[in-house]
Amino acid sequence: KPVFHEFEDIIMCVKTGMFGPWGEQHSSPMAEDPEAYRKVMDAYLDAVPDSRILIAYSGGFLVWYNATYGTTYNFDNMHEIPVPKKGTPEARFGVFDDSYANRYTQTESKGRSLLTNSGLDAGTFDRYKALTWIHNQNTMTQVEGGIGDNVHGNMPGAILEAQLFRTTAANMRHGNYSRWSNFNYNEANVTKPVTFPASGSETNPPFTGPTKTAVFDPVYDGRNGLEYFRDRLGYRLVLREAKASGWVKQNGTLRFEGRIQNVGFGNVVNRKNVSVILKSKTGSGTYTALTNLDARDWLADENGNGRPDNTAAWRDLKFSVAMSEFGSVPTGDYGIYLKINDPKEQSANRRCIRFANKGNSWDADLGANLIGSTTVK
Repeated sequence: KPVFHEFEDIIMCVKTGMFGPWGEQHSSPMAEDPEAYRKVMDAYLDAVPDSRILIAYSGGFLVWYNATYGTTYNFDNMHEIPVPKKGTPEARFGVFDDSYANRYTQTESKGRSLLTNSGLDAGTFDRYKALTWIHNQNTMTQVEGGIGDNVHGNMPGAILEAQLFRTTAANMRHGNYSRWSNFNYNEANVTKPVTFPASGSETNPPFTGPTKTAVFDPVYDGRNGLEYFRDRLGYRLVLREAKASGWVKQNGTLRFEGRIQNVGFGNVVNRKNVSVILKSKTGSGTYTALTNLDARDWLADENGNGRPDNTAAWRDLKFSVAMSEFGSVPTGDYGIYLKINDPKEQSANRRCIRFANKGNSWDADLGANLIGSTTVK
């Protein structure tokens, strides 16, 4: 526990595997013991700072959830689990999947034995019910390997599913991602309608499930699918509008109104500090004030449309900061920067969030994004 807390700032998430080969919760009596799994999940919830996500197998989460709340959810109805409220233990769980797009059903690696050993009918694993649950968790999915030659593994189907999974991280050390790197990202290929299986019994096309179409991003026209996928992992923030006070009195209030768009597969999950920095244009002085902005509110479009013309997916970026919050700011011309980083960051500017805008808006020395300018009078 002290180690988790000491190094909280560098932890993205914590994989909760503890029992069985590779910690994958199978092939040993302890790994398939529901009570042991519940205890280890509770131990992780206690030991890991509540700002960090715990990733687990879906069946393991079901066992923990049922034991905690006296419910009987299984693979048949996991999509009916209520959307977790902020601050609850269940809201801290994400998903680990080492057979990410291998095939429609992969029940053993999902913790099926944990459910049956808890006295429940595990039900039939349904990829779309699991996807609904994962999407509702709104946290993160960490994946590796298992990219199969199927509608889930091949693009553009893989893009559509990543939006539902809110895929955050991919381990390139395991598996073969050539299916994505060999995919020519152009409008014709990306917008080709994809029909998915209706159930696990549909193992070969033609399928009778939902038909979906991915949104084409012209920024990546002519590049390969892996480049697009890489850049969309987790969140990806683009500043769309920026309007700052043209001038402000030394005892006045700096105001900013802007819009930001998250074009990634996922959302910001871990809490961040969002600070405003005034940097002198004529000297070396910098002045910083913390805002009450919450980067977790900058949600990606539910349908995966990150194009700039989708203004409905632009999120408000507004703040008013009393100049006194910056300290004593001399008169003069200043650049206005936005810094987004972990509240407990120990290595200055190592993990600040950089906007994906083109141009020279990033200041590496500050670890902040240029969003405007003003004159202090």
